[in-house]
Amino acid sequence: MKRQVPAGRLGTPEEDALFALFLASDESGFFCGQAFPFSGGWAQR
Repeated sequence: MKRQVPAGRLGTPEEDALFALFLASDESGFFCGQAFPFSGGWAQR
């Protein structure tokens, strides 16, 4: 599966947690009604 993902690796739980923290922070205040797929670039293939 890792060979098929353009990023060349799978995401880690820590990366998922950091993104969740970003979304919960004031820094993400401009994002509204968005979907953020965790695909490692799979959707861009």
